[in-house]
Amino acid sequence: GVATFCRVTSAFASQEVALPVAAEEGFAGLQGSAKDNEVIGDFVLDMPMDEEDLGEITREELLRVDNEGRCIITDHGHFVLFNIYGPSIGEDDEERIRFKLLFYKILQV
Repeated sequence: GVATFCRVTSAFASQEVALPVAAEEGFAGLQGSAKDNEVIGDFVLDMPMDEEDLGEITREELLRVDNEGRCIITDHGHFVLFNIYGPSIGEDDEERIRFKLLFYKILQV
């Protein structure tokens, strides 16, 4: 999994400098109460998705990607930080190969 640590005060000033104003786990936008075709940020999710090299991508597969704790997004007001940890795979593990391809496909969107 990943974690984001933020310095609340600067070594040079007593003001808060990096405290996030919002945080979200996952990057597929499906954590929480998102439903099919719901607008999430600037994205519209049409489920199931169909990708040329991956075939049909289901909502359950996207949730599985988010549920591994591989992404935390924090909004700090003047910047947004994506803290991401990519999956590794074994040579002959077809399920994890698909998972990894799906993970990187989501990053491209």
